[in-house]
This record gives sequence, structure tokens and C-alpha cells, in this order.
Amino acid sequence: TIPRRFECFSCMSLSYQESWEHLQYIYTAPKMFTNRCNEPQLSNHIPTVICSTMCVNLLEPDVEA
Repeated sequence: TIPRRFECFSCMSLSYQESWEHLQYIYTAPKMFTNRCNEPQLSNHIPTVICSTMCVNLLEPDVEA
């Protein structure tokens, strides 16, 4: 059988960019850091990557202490 491939958005919020020195050991580097990843009207401008397993969306509340 032919392996399935998925086109996934490659975007993380700017808060992750600030901690990227530590997070790079856990996550694959996104193509773009921006706080606008979840804006549907911008989906044509968010870069994509081809994944062989699945796409994951991680949404966290924007909480400042």
C-alpha cells in the first residue's frame, strides 16, 4: 500500500518562539511564528508541510500573569 500523506499547517504562536531554545527538543520547527495562526481568513498565507502521520492543533488560552 501507498503511505498516506497529509498537508498540515506549520505555525506556532510568538510565545513559543520566545522559548524555542528549549522547545526545539520537543517540537519540529514551524515554518512561521505568529499570533495569527488560527485566523481562518489567513489560512492561504500560513505555510504547510507534508506529514506522514497526522496533523495536530494545540490550542492554549492566552493567559498573562
